[in-house]
Amino acid sequence: MSIDHNTTDRRSFLKRVTAAGGVTALAANAGCLEDDDDEEVDEDEAGDPLPSFEYFNNPEDYNPARHDLINIIAENIQEVGLDVEVEVLEWATLLSSVSDEYDFGLATWSQFPGVDPALNITSRYTSDHADEPGTGNYHGYQDERMDELIDIQNETLDEDERIDAIHEIQEMVAEELPMHPILMEMELMPHRNDQLDGWVDHIEGYHRLTNYVNVEPLDDNPDNQLRGFWTEALENMNVWDHAGLSKHQHLQSALQERVMWMTPDLEHDEELSFAHTIERPDDETIVLECHDGTWSDGEEKNAEDVEFTYQVLIDQTPSQNSTTAGFLESAELIDDDTVEIGLNEPLGIAAESLILYPIYVAPQHVWEGVDPVEDELDEDPVTGGMMTVDYWDVGQEIQLVARDDFRLDFEIEGIYWEIIPETATIWENFERGDINYITFAQPSRELHEADQEMDEMSIAEIEGSGWTHMNINMREAPLDEQAVRQAIAHSIPKETLSEEVYYDYYPPAHSYINPSYGDLHNPDVMEYDQSLESAQETLEEEGFVVTDDEVRYPAE
Repeated sequence: MSIDHNTTDRRSFLKRVTAAGGVTALAANAGCLEDDDDEEVDEDEAGDPLPSFEYFNNPEDYNPARHDLINIIAENIQEVGLDVEVEVLEWATLLSSVSDEYDFGLATWSQFPGVDPALNITSRYTSDHADEPGTGNYHGYQDERMDELIDIQNETLDEDERIDAIHEIQEMVAEELPMHPILMEMELMPHRNDQLDGWVDHIEGYHRLTNYVNVEPLDDNPDNQLRGFWTEALENMNVWDHAGLSKHQHLQSALQERVMWMTPDLEHDEELSFAHTIERPDDETIVLECHDGTWSDGEEKNAEDVEFTYQVLIDQTPSQNSTTAGFLESAELIDDDTVEIGLNEPLGIAAESLILYPIYVAPQHVWEGVDPVEDELDEDPVTGGMMTVDYWDVGQEIQLVARDDFRLDFEIEGIYWEIIPETATIWENFERGDINYITFAQPSRELHEADQEMDEMSIAEIEGSGWTHMNINMREAPLDEQAVRQAIAHSIPKETLSEEVYYDYYPPAHSYINPSYGDLHNPDVMEYDQSLESAQETLEEEGFVVTDDEVRYPAE
């Protein structure tokens, strides 16, 4: 379908709000952002100036809209009187500095909790993870009540009790601000409607097995291919450690078996999942009955590989699966088709999303005796999924081809990606039909214009699980002050960013859990005013002294 979006020229808007030196200014355009405090402040009665802090930004050519959004927010933070410095980092460096090293001030990116928020909640906010870089709590957030709520939402079998716990989690996140959602990300799938059809709406988006087995090639697609792109080189086809990057997960979904997939209604998909039957004899045990088949090298694929996969998680804990591994006690092959997973603590409704859904099955005959943590790069993977790698020219292109011995029926015969960093080139190829789906669909001028003018393009769209959000490092002064974090949240002009930078594709977000999660979403969390005045008042109410050009700590 074609979506009617705002016709504002984003580049004209950005020219209007671009100040000298390349910093994007929005104080006069953000709606309500006015500094009307003309009162003189006796600086002798104030404490030291607040220290500066960094706001990491991705390169403009990696994600232009997000790059502009960060610059706009940073300028507004400066208008509050806080000293923020924007540092542009190559994407992999930025991600590693935040998630692996916990070394940052502010950082903004997209994240998608998936079919259930339990794993994201547990990784992000468990207090112990704050002291263990790489385990998810890069905010440094530690709170006993939050830990209690995490345990409740993970362990309970009572749906209402779980909803109440997750609602309270959202209230705490909104007020205490270890992170702050800015815009809700819609899952967008722009595609050539003369080449592809049959997309299935799913909260996880359009790049998972559910869509790969349902998409239908049309007459103008004689090679029956999904032809896409990525803006930077692929780095890793390792089934263990794909760093949570979308570019790898999109392909892993076609290359590897997953222990569990869910239907669009978020029920266990018995056909797509490698575990076709899931039983819970008690709250510390999961029993899986598995399909069988062959790996791409002809070796047998069965429940023994599932047992091996979980045993590696227990013994070696690859970083991407550290939260899941933390719940595991044992994995035992009961018979040729059945694996019993033992847990080290009770898990309730959340068990499937914590223990089963995130895990790809690893081939035992390939990985036995190999350390997946030390041996991360896998350029020629043995695959168990619907496709395998035909060829991979690292840094240039990759071609996947369908496996005729896979248990599912599907029509797509391959997935081809070319590495294309230039936005203009991507859209030229799409208009010619060389690319038939926009693999990395972000709101942009090019998407907006094609949506309005290109008859051969349609957009499949659904509310997604994720957000463009601000990560805040609470270990670092002055971000360790709640009033400072709340002042920053007040200063973010969400409505303007949604309309002018994102063409209304992404609406403003306020709660950590999106409306796409139904009853788990709390619509009544604290919201911020998108107001410079409110930002400064928040600081002053807590004793901070706001002068014309800086903010000072309260006098001692």
